[in-house]
Amino acid sequence: MASASRCYERVVREYPGSSKASSALVQLGLVAYAQAENEKAIGYFKRVMKDYPRTPQAEEALLALERVYQSEGRIKDFFSYAESLGLAQQYSRAERDSIVYTGAVELYFRGLFPRAAKALREYVDEYPNGSYSLPAKFYLGEALCAQGDSLAALPYLRDVVGVQAHRWRERALELLGEAYESHHDWQQALETYSELEMVASSVELLTKARAGSLRMAVKLGKNGVIVESATRLLSTEKLPPELALYANYHLGGALRMEGRLDEAYAAYSRLGANTGSAVGAEARYQMAWIRYAQRNWDDVSKEVTAFAHQNTPHQYWLGKAFILLAKAYAAKGDFFQAKATLQSVVDRYSVPNDGVMDEARRELEQLVRTEKARQREKRGDTIQFEFQK
Repeated sequence: MASASRCYERVVREYPGSSKASSALVQLGLVAYAQAENEKAIGYFKRVMKDYPRTPQAEEALLALERVYQSEGRIKDFFSYAESLGLAQQYSRAERDSIVYTGAVELYFRGLFPRAAKALREYVDEYPNGSYSLPAKFYLGEALCAQGDSLAALPYLRDVVGVQAHRWRERALELLGEAYESHHDWQQALETYSELEMVASSVELLTKARAGSLRMAVKLGKNGVIVESATRLLSTEKLPPELALYANYHLGGALRMEGRLDEAYAAYSRLGANTGSAVGAEARYQMAWIRYAQRNWDDVSKEVTAFAHQNTPHQYWLGKAFILLAKAYAAKGDFFQAKATLQSVVDRYSVPNDGVMDEARRELEQLVRTEKARQREKRGDTIQFEFQK
């Protein structure tokens, strides 16, 4: 390209008044543009416009200028220049609409998101009802999200989502849900993910929508919605194991809170086999707790014994389970076994400050007081007879 540029420059110097010179300047501009020397290219094209007006080369230079300014995201500068030459009238509003949009969206597809966002915002502001306003708002929202400015993207994405049945709506719902979630607007995010679930065209996006709905329901503490969302997520094809674990964990908790204990037990049982994980260990404890809440004392013993045999590394939940077992013994009236179980926790539990040992001591002290109170009651109920001498 360097040798070609030298040839064109020689033509300009040696034949300044000929059409060869104007053509050479156009070629110099195109070479500069190809080498990303845009300001240099603009200089060459403007020189053609100035020195060789009303020529075919001037028309070619004007089109090339439009292209360079588009690539720079400076299409307003191009129109200002055209107006200074009295050429603005050759561009209709519809043509301007198209030119401005094309330049802006090209920046987006080149991954130049800051410049694309600036150019797209200018387009949206200048042509609020333009031919390309819908895709412009979509690409503007996505460009802003790509820059980490999802808050600024919200109004544009809302506008895109508000229009039904178009190619950008699914992705706009995905971005909008993520934006609401990142700004802790849990309710709006829940509604958006639920809407995305209705239109998702792939299993991957359906999974993402259902997982998002469950996360938001958990954040909002809506147990009924958690149950519904977790159930839908668990029904999804090819669900990753980590999402199945997450869904069953929160499903069990929500069902337990709603008093649906047998269903909660079933959800926890799908996790309790793996007590090597913290979630699995907690699930095992919750299974025992459910049997305790149902006053099935023998089943509590079975659950805790099974848990103990799994050699979990998560001693917190195992310690809590043994306290629960002691309370079950006490409920059956077996104070001796209850005290022995609690004493074993006090003596053998190795973490002093996570609350388990303190809870075991409190339960043991309360058990001793209860036992003494019952013994006093028994002595008070004894009937004593006095015989006359």
